[in-house]
Amino acid sequence: MESVLSMITMNLSKVVLLTVLFSLNATWQTPLRDQLEIKIEKFKPTPVGFEVSVSIKNKGTRPVFIPRRPEAEVVLAPLSIQQWDEKLGWQFVGPCSDVAPMTTVELRPSEELQNTIPIRNMAHGQKDYLCQRKIEHLGGKIRAILSRAYENDEQFKTLDPKGRVDIVSRPVELPATE
Repeated sequence: MESVLSMITMNLSKVVLLTVLFSLNATWQTPLRDQLEIKIEKFKPTPVGFEVSVSIKNKGTRPVFIPRRPEAEVVLAPLSIQQWDEKLGWQFVGPCSDVAPMTTVELRPSEELQNTIPIRNMAHGQKDYLCQRKIEHLGGKIRAILSRAYENDEQFKTLDPKGRVDIVSRPVELPATE
């Protein structure tokens, strides 16, 4: 009887230890949504719209992998700008690209990336068949949104659905344009 009781106590100790270890591991891992911070730093008017400067900072303790376009400079593929519309809600206004990301950029803890995103007014009645945009004129509230980020490169290569993060910045006010 004493050996059975000793065995139960030992097994119970193992279960408690494993539970503690698993819960500690889970608390050390921060979801990517909480690990990344995105901000619209500034915007500059251009003849056709605006250039929006956006920063992404890794506030976590692990690297994050973000898909990038194949340009020489680091251009984040899943980073876009949305504008508020009273009837439609948040609507995509740029950038427009038909190039799929093939690689990622690693954003280490405490590192920050800057991207400048051009957004433009559409000529009245002009259709953009590539991007299917509903907003013609820029102005009012805009926000930046990062739609994908991954814990590692393999997760990106398999297009793991966990990579869908939809991290948004605080809105900023653009002046109306024509």
